[in-house]
Amino acid sequence: MQVEKTCKSCGLVKHIDHFAKNGKCGRHPRCKPCRAEIERERRIALGDEIREQERNRYFANRERKVASIKKYYQSNRDAILARNAARYEQKSEILKSAAKEYRQNNRHKVRTWNGTRRAKLKMACPSWADKKAIAAVYKQAFALEKQTGIPHHVDHIIPLAGAMVCGLHVAENLQAIPALDNLRKGVKCVNAGN
Repeated sequence: MQVEKTCKSCGLVKHIDHFAKNGKCGRHPRCKPCRAEIERERRIALGDEIREQERNRYFANRERKVASIKKYYQSNRDAILARNAARYEQKSEILKSAAKEYRQNNRHKVRTWNGTRRAKLKMACPSWADKKAIAAVYKQAFALEKQTGIPHHVDHIIPLAGAMVCGLHVAENLQAIPALDNLRKGVKCVNAGN
């Protein structure tokens, strides 16, 4: 069996693993880096045309593609979530420092977001809301975080700014859940425990 091969573009002799598999004769004539460079140059030269082709291909096969992605996710859900959690753990310090730097360089945007969030909370908190019950949910989240060592957030079961319906900032609409589950949930109207 052939262990090395000469690249048609760069002329270097490389291990066979540096060449992508090809259904015709086993391996492509160009190594992976050379093929990537050719593709990059092609995308620069024909950018709009390629994007249009990809868009058309996506819409022509959208239902099949979405079904395939859902099927793959359902059959590999645990592995995907574990991989994402591991990736987050590896990059958490980098992400945190990047977020901190962004907040320092864009204080006006952060203030706008925080002000908008406070306004939404204020509008979503009716006068009849039980403030002690709301505080108890936040206290529960803090206790769970202290007990387990896992960061917890207070989640709105029905989001304050959902696409179809908007929830209220009341104790009945709040739950203490792990921060990662809350971030994964986003503004979807689902119970994070499901």
